Amino acid sequence: MVNKRRPGPEITHAARLAALTGFRQGDLLRLSWTHVGAHAIEMRTGKSGGRRLASAPLTAEICALLDEIKIEANARTARQRRVGKVDRPIATTILTNSRGAPWRGFNSSWTRAMATAWPKGRDPHFHDLRGTAATAYFRADFTVQEIAQITGWSEDRVERQIDRTPVAFEVPDAYDSKIVGVVGAVAELPPRDK
Repeated sequence: MVNKRRPGPEITHAARLAALTGFRQGDLLRLSWTHVGAHAIEMRTGKSGGRRLASAPLTAEICALLDEIKIEANARTARQRRVGKVDRPIATTILTNSRGAPWRGFNSSWTRAMATAWPKGRDPHFHDLRGTAATAYFRADFTVQEIAQITGWSEDRVERQIDRTPVAFEVPDAYDSKIVGVVGAVAELPPRDK
């Protein structure tokens, strides 16, 4: 029996990819393997009506996560084929739900995962992971212009994010501890019962 209160790896994948790329939730949920190039993940942003291009460099962490997602998707497809349950086309989106289909109802799954991770009322938001990514890029010596190109934000928006970021590099736990905790807490939740 599946315990619906515990998230599967699909939620963790989404949180990690958001924290690594800085892409918006809607863009991440429609991100397909065709957007992944030799050196970057590039896609036109939905919020801009396709006018802005978001381009995240393929870092070692992003490549490792994409490999992990592919391995899990291939294993899920193999399990479904063994039991004769591959009755729909395989999703072309990178992030999928537990059935391997493109996400529908992501927000309610995210809310359930956060309620499980923090039952005492903390309220981390998925969109805050974009700021985590922007801050990480800033700390890695990316320019404001480069961060804007990666996230699809305006340079003014990047400047505002950086201005809110603590500069105390010696105390990384103070920086975005709430958001860094989101990814960690979701990743540390016990797996769902199968």
